[in-house]
Amino acid sequence: MYIMTIMIHHIFSALIAISCPNDNGVAFANFRFLQGFGATFVFALGAMTCVSVKLYIIMTLMTFAIMCYVMAEYQMKVTAGETQVRDDAATAEQSTETELKLINTDDPS
Repeated sequence: MYIMTIMIHHIFSALIAISCPNDNGVAFANFRFLQGFGATFVFALGAMTCVSVKLYIIMTLMTFAIMCYVMAEYQMKVTAGETQVRDDAATAEQSTETELKLINTDDPS
């Protein structure tokens, strides 16, 4: 059980580092905050609910988390695609301007 916990911890750390390459400090602080919030939530519900209700809550939250992760990945892919399109358009515009300058300097009239 302990080895599985360590493996999951490293997997989450790697996912956070990959998902937020520009600002790892904020991403890891947010992860630790949510981890602590989850532990507090489980501790608070521990004595008040039965196991089946806890399982339903966990399954619902896990499904919600997976949906949010997929949406975040999609948003990152769309943003990266838009950035690539803008970069390509800017490069094409610069090359067109350069070609026009070359044509105008070669033309004696």
